[in-house]
Order: sequence, then C-alpha cells, then structure tokens
Amino acid sequence: MLIILVLAMVFTPSRPLECPTQCRCSNYKTWCKFSRLYKLPSQLPDTTQLLSIHYDDIKILNTSMVTRSGLRNLTHLELNKVQLQQIEPGSFKDMNLLEKLIITNNNISELHADTFKYLNNLHYLKLRGNIVTPLQNRVLSHLVNIRYLYLHDCVIYFPTNISNSVIKSSNCGPIKSPGVLELDDRYNIKNSIDFRTFHHLCSFTHIIISSFSSQHITKDAFLGPSSVTDLQLRHVSFGIVTNVFSGLEKLIKLQFISARLYDIEIGAFENLTLLKYLKLSDNNLIKISSGMFRGLRSLKVLKLDHTHISTLENNGFEGLQSLESLSLDHCRLHSIANDTFIALTYLKELFISSNNMKQIDADAFNGLNQIKTIDLITHYSYNIISFKNNSFSKLKTIGFVNLFGLFKYFQKTYQTV
Repeated sequence: MLIILVLAMVFTPSRPLECPTQCRCSNYKTWCKFSRLYKLPSQLPDTTQLLSIHYDDIKILNTSMVTRSGLRNLTHLELNKVQLQQIEPGSFKDMNLLEKLIITNNNISELHADTFKYLNNLHYLKLRGNIVTPLQNRVLSHLVNIRYLYLHDCVIYFPTNISNSVIKSSNCGPIKSPGVLELDDRYNIKNSIDFRTFHHLCSFTHIIISSFSSQHITKDAFLGPSSVTDLQLRHVSFGIVTNVFSGLEKLIKLQFISARLYDIEIGAFENLTLLKYLKLSDNNLIKISSGMFRGLRSLKVLKLDHTHISTLENNGFEGLQSLESLSLDHCRLHSIANDTFIALTYLKELFISSNNMKQIDADAFNGLNQIKTIDLITHYSYNIISFKNNSFSKLKTIGFVNLFGLFKYFQKTYQTV
C-alpha cells in the first residue's frame, strides 16, 4: 500500500495548461501582454518557471493572490506597466524560489520592511520607474543572496535616522559572488544618498551611480556597503572631490566618468589605501596639485586623459610609490619641468600624447627607474620648441619612446640597448 501511495505521489500529473487570452504559454514559460489580467493567472501549470506580464491592471500583490496562483516553482517574475501600486508584506511566501524579480514602470509608492520577506534565493531585483518614498532601512534586509539591485529612474527618499552603531555591528563574511547596485538620479533622488540603507547587503561589491549632483553625497554616504571594491560615478555634476569615501576602505577601482570635476581636495582619497585603479578621464581638472593623491599608496593605474590639465605642480604625484601606468593624453600640457615624476619610481608606462607641448626640461624624467614606454605622439605640427637631447639619457630601462609628430611630423624613435 505504501509503495502504491509513493508511486501515486511521484507520477501525479501537473495541472493542465490553460493559457490566458493574449498570452503565449508553454509548460515552463508564459508571456502576457494586454491580456486584461487583474491578478496573477491561476490556471498555469505548476511547472511554470517564468511569468512575464506587460500592460495589464494588477494593482496589488498580496499573499492570497500569490498562493492562489499556485506558481510555487516560479524563478522569474516580471511585472512591467501593470499599474501596480502596492506589494503587501510577506506576499512572496509561496514564491520563495524566485531568483529574478522585475517590477518596472509602475506606481509603487512604498516598500515595507517585509515586502521581500521569504525571497532568500533572489539574486536579481529591478525596480526601475517607481516612486519609492521612503526607502526604509530594513526593506532589503531579507535579500541575503541579492547580486544585482537596479533602481534607475526611481524617485527615492533615503531615511535620515539610521544609526552608525547599527552599521558598525554588521558583519560581512566572505563574498560568494560579486553583486551590483545601480542608482540613477535622472528622476531625482530627493535627499542625500545614504548607503547605510544597504548595510545588510554584504554581497554588493560594485556600485554604479548615474546622473546625480554632488550635493546628494554626504560625508557618511558610503558607510554601509563595507564590501564594495568597485565604484563608478557616471555623468554627474561633482565639481570638487571631497573626502566622502569613509566606509570604502576595501575599494580597488574608482571611476569618475564625465563627472565635471574641476578640483580634488587634498586628502580626499586618504582612506583608499587599497585602491589600485583610479579613472578621472573626461573631466574638467586644470592642474595636478601637491598632495592631491595622498594616501593612494597601492595605486597601479591613474588615468587623467582628456582633461583640461595644463599644470603639473611639484610633488603632484607624491605618495604614488606603486604607480605603474600614468595617462595624460589629450590634455593641455605645454611643458614638463625637472623632477615632475621624481616620486614615480615604479612607473612603467607614461602616456602624454596629443598635448600642446612646447618644452621638456633635461631632467623631466628623473626618478623613472623602471620606465619601459613613453608615448609623446602628437598630431600637431608646431609642438616642442625646446627639447633637450639628454632628456632620456638617464632612463636605463626604457624600451620605446614615441615622438611622432613632435618635429613637424618627423618621427624619431629612441631605442636603448
């Protein structure tokens, strides 16, 4: 009798396929568009793993609706432009196998502390195009395996009452796989960005922030995500870089992409002692000041190309004892003074092409004891009016110097044997 019962349970057929109007269905996937749905369909096979609904009228998600749908094996749910306004706490109790949740272009105004409770397997959450106000401190605390959080085009209010003691008590263990958090201020972050909201999410190693103003980043903005190793700030209005990087002591890669930077406060990077890659390209920097890169003792690559830099001050590169590659291409440099690079004893690559170079002093490259390549190529026909023949004589390790275009397009290559 027991054997018969077990066999009956094993071979019990799943629910027959009943595809809603205006939907495309299979045993595992269903796509609906303009289907006049006002709730999750309940007639789909229980083997369904993907459900995608677009342009319908599902205004609320709650526990009873999800339970009645019977979609316990769903791993991918997408609700785009379904006029969703509310997700009740605990709604996903019977959908706890979800790995990917996309709720975009809806009218959600609030996410409760237990909105995403039971979604322990979720690794991808996209909430683009919603009005979330405020983004509560613990609303994401149940997402222990989240790897990608996408909040573009949302109107977000960050809470203002998060205690630093709570952040310090967070303990992130080893990261199993890297996670990405994306924010976009195109539709206005309404107050200061405060990443303490995300301090529970230890999996985030990459943060990408686009289209925002520097006024939204305060001194303690990054105290939450202590495991972050890669930070990108894209298309922003930053102006002056100040010391707002407390909490990012594990950062390895930092990029300011078209951030409208024109200055860097001395000591701005002093907490980033593990940083290896810094990109400041395509900004409005006009000079390299003494002490600007203080604290970056592990930096390997520094990109300053396509900026307005015309002046390299004495000791401008002080503290960069580990730097191996420096890019100053397409800037506005007109001269290189003696001992400009004296602190860069481990530099191997120096790119200074396409500048308005008029003078290079004899000892301009002093200190470059490990240099392999210097690129001074230019497309201008009038550059360098004063150039010392012994400028490269002390560079014992040099392998290649490209001077194409410096003397009215006369190419001269120095090879050291």
